[in-house]
Amino acid sequence: MQVVTESSINAGSGDPNGVATKSSTAEYGFRPTQPKIDVWVAGKKCSLISSAMGSVPMGCNYTITVNAKGEISGELRAGNAVCTQTADIAKACGQSGGDQGERVSLKSVISPDRYVRHRNYLGELTPISSELDRKDGTFMVRPGLAGGDSISFESVNFPGFYLRHQGYRIKLHKADGSDLFKKDASFNVRAGVSGEGRSFESVNYPSYYLRHCSFNMWIDNNARGNNQCDPNPAVFHKDVSFEVVPGLYN
Repeated sequence: MQVVTESSINAGSGDPNGVATKSSTAEYGFRPTQPKIDVWVAGKKCSLISSAMGSVPMGCNYTITVNAKGEISGELRAGNAVCTQTADIAKACGQSGGDQGERVSLKSVISPDRYVRHRNYLGELTPISSELDRKDGTFMVRPGLAGGDSISFESVNFPGFYLRHQGYRIKLHKADGSDLFKKDASFNVRAGVSGEGRSFESVNYPSYYLRHCSFNMWIDNNARGNNQCDPNPAVFHKDVSFEVVPGLYN
């Protein structure tokens, strides 16, 4: 399967799992070993049917375009009825780190009974049981305060307060309008580093991801020497991966 992306988008060179994440404009080829191939475009995941679904060995070739408003459209350039059809490509690109304006919760991949939440203005990873837990663990996805394709997480029970990093620790602070705050509170959505879910990379600390260590929330790159974090790379990959689910509190 080939995917051609146009405009300046969050996409990148394909790997054997069909994940594309880096920013560029180019043509990408994928090994047709999976029924669907995930391509990240402008912060959203396009889940497209691959040629592996068909009995006839004919590739599914797509063009995906992002306009100036960030809207995604696409075209099936070559293929057959098995492929994702042109009219369905925009819908297939509807998954992201949470649509802007949507209430979401972040569930840990490695500890699926725990969710990201704020408590005493600090980010933590805890089980959810009470109404207060559900409120603390639900966030509005906002356009990134730092701009670009980033997103920011606004608390539902403390409007105007956002998750941000400070001293590498994730905290819940009221937006103060400063450039530093905007950057600290903005994250780029990436394919889950573990191969599952999503990961959230700091805008102003590239390669540092939203991570839980000892059930506290940080940004971390697994090389900083945080003694609360397990340095095993496999654990790091899981710690920075989250399933984006509908908000626990609506």
